Amino acid sequence: MEIVLYRNWSDPNVLVKRLDILATESTQPYGEIDISAPELVLSDVPESVLNKVNYCYIPELERYYTASISLTNNGMYLLSGTVDVLMSFKDEILSIPAIIDRQEDPANCNKYVNNGGYVSRVDNFMQRYTWSKGFAGSPQNILITAGGGNY
Repeated sequence: MEIVLYRNWSDPNVLVKRLDILATESTQPYGEIDISAPELVLSDVPESVLNKVNYCYIPELERYYTASISLTNNGMYLLSGTVDVLMSFKDEILSIPAIIDRQEDPANCNKYVNNGGYVSRVDNFMQRYTWSKGFAGSPQNILITAGGGNY
């Protein structure tokens, strides 16, 4: 089984990752192969490369993986991967037609879409008046709100 080893410089939630290719190697699975979390034995990879690896691609499985490498007690290097669904299916994701209702540019954002992306200014002001005549029998509260103005 062939594996491409990378150094990933992007955050996990980025769709198209910024990768540096480190090596392409032949490897063997460590036990049964799990497509979502494979474990592979690395034997001929220099330690200087292994120290930089944090990402990989397995062409046979057609998946990208975040990778961690550990040394087993018999001296083998074991790569454990966790599938990166964003990068593995980026072409399918990018081809989906979608309506985008939010932009990162605050100058062009839609202030009528309540998605938490735009924070408006709110001035709290409360003033209490007591009325000598009141309402008969029990205390009552009246709430008056007013809006508008130039902010």
